[in-house]
Amino acid sequence: VGRGAAADVQIDSVAFPAMVSRKHCRLRRDADGAFFVDDLGAANGTTLNGRRVRQRTGSHGGAAAGGARLADGDTLLLGACDGETRSEACYCVLLAE
Repeated sequence: VGRGAAADVQIDSVAFPAMVSRKHCRLRRDADGAFFVDDLGAANGTTLNGRRVRQRTGSHGGAAAGGARLADGDTLLLGACDGETRSEACYCVLLAE
């Protein structure tokens, strides 16, 4: 997910082009069918339910370090957001089944 042409999910960031990185975050599904979000080092960060998502750094004990598990009803924020205020400089994705 990002504003770059290579992103599978492109965010149109015309008003605030620097708020969403070209390669902002990755959505992935594990072998059990659970979904996760990994920050890809985005300058303005990725926030899930008010908590900053850490950058995925590799594996430890068979599971990737960093990232966050997604659940129905979660709020995923991309860009310059404080978790409370959602402005045009922030992109909000409500996740539902």
